[in-house]
Amino acid sequence: MDFTKIKFASYNPSYDEYFNYYLKDKSITEYVSFSKWDSALIFYDNDFAGFYKNIVRDDDLNDRELYIALIPKYRQKGMASYVVNTLTERIFENDAECEYVHLSIDKDNLASIRLAQNCGFLENVSLEEELRADGDNRTLIFSTRNKNYGERTEVSHTRSR
Repeated sequence: MDFTKIKFASYNPSYDEYFNYYLKDKSITEYVSFSKWDSALIFYDNDFAGFYKNIVRDDDLNDRELYIALIPKYRQKGMASYVVNTLTERIFENDAECEYVHLSIDKDNLASIRLAQNCGFLENVSLEEELRADGDNRTLIFSTRNKNYGERTEVSHTRSR
């Protein structure tokens, strides 16, 4: 698969057909819901490949939560790993204040759990405990930390003579 052919696109009205058709596909909506108002689309060589959304998980922490879903013909080709890694890198590059990106995964979604682990995300037991306290016994949280978080480069405006 030529990953240079993968493109990400924000919602626009011409994409309604994708939301109207694929949101009825249980294989996409089984674990996460997407809407045109909070999601974007993934294309492969101008062919619709799936959805993603990037939301602020916690306003106080400025962490992000990433969700993706590919249509069946684009699964098991390495595309999901590429998408997760690329979007995570973009989040960290564009927002130095974002410390973590999280993936919320249903405990029965073994393919997504393997994906998270293969992309270097680690299970976040402390966030899972918060979910359990709220009655959510199905969701696992995997997290990765921005390696540049908190680093500040000081620029000196003085010249040595």
